[in-house]
Amino acid sequence: MTIVRTAAFLACLPWALAASANDLSRDEEVVLIPTYAAFDRASELTIFPLHAWIFEPEEDSKWRGDLLNQLTLGITLTEQERLSPVFRQRSRMFLVDNERGQELVANVAAHKLQLPASEANGHIRHTATLPTSDLLRDGLGAGKASFVLRYSLEVPRGDPRSFLGRVYLIGAEGWSVVSDIDDTIKISNVRDKSELMRNTFLRKFKPVEGMAARYTSWVREGAVVHYVSGSPWQLYPALADFTDEVEFPQGTFHLRSFRLHDGTARDLLAPPTGFKLAEIEQLLKAFPGRKFAFVGDSGELDPEVYGELARRHRDQVRLIAIRNITDERLDNERMTKAYRDVPAERCLLFSTADELPTWDELKKRE
Repeated sequence: MTIVRTAAFLACLPWALAASANDLSRDEEVVLIPTYAAFDRASELTIFPLHAWIFEPEEDSKWRGDLLNQLTLGITLTEQERLSPVFRQRSRMFLVDNERGQELVANVAAHKLQLPASEANGHIRHTATLPTSDLLRDGLGAGKASFVLRYSLEVPRGDPRSFLGRVYLIGAEGWSVVSDIDDTIKISNVRDKSELMRNTFLRKFKPVEGMAARYTSWVREGAVVHYVSGSPWQLYPALADFTDEVEFPQGTFHLRSFRLHDGTARDLLAPPTGFKLAEIEQLLKAFPGRKFAFVGDSGELDPEVYGELARRHRDQVRLIAIRNITDERLDNERMTKAYRDVPAERCLLFSTADELPTWDELKKRE
């Protein structure tokens, strides 16, 4: 894009438009979801996305009870389980009233940005453009080739709440880690659907031992992490709390859209193959100069998804690491097919986190 360096041009850009106050009532909540953008310190302007979800909790109603029965399809809950804090917290996010047509204002690097009206599912996705110099003043270090831009929502006068968001501005070169969540960094038991539902809605999330430390060691050296999962957006608050609590490095989240109004709980169990292919493809295209490590598990179709992407992007994908929960072998029929035409040295089956490469070993794959 050619940059026109004139005051008249800058004055007409989106950040210069007058922003109205947020139409946000006290019974409405907002979740700001971390996003990413390609970043070049030498560019005058930076284009980056913002992602918000606005909703109103529905604590008690017949409508809520009917949806709750759909959500727990396949598992029989005792009254004690239904009243447990874990179940109430996680099921609550599936039963909210998503707010359509709400307009929010974001405070980003001393600019007020008017966001578009929320969609029927309560989500707002907006692409913003601001001077790079302004973003650099408000950014926090996040590695050698990237940093985190922090922003907040404007709230009505007298509202004591704060809503904080992050954008990862990522350099053209370096390492990016694409990580699955269920049975890769969190014990979910996806292959047993009853256990999956219980681990999702009834039990405290349990980390896969050692994975947080390994990811942290990579990020400490400059890598960035993208968590790409078939889990629905309704689980994002719980997943974000989980990753923070067990000290996984922060990163962007890429989850599936899902509404009980539009289907049933069975849709939660559908394979996320197409979704993952599309989401990771976007990452690879956004950062053609970066090297990628894919980390997943053998419980579903991570080997097949990652293998397909490695064939499409041979120079970028330097590691496919699969947590082996199904007693696979790299030379068995499944893995041979999944990794067809992928260099054997780029494929790894592991059982424990210490089998993953160290940073120095990862760098040798460049």
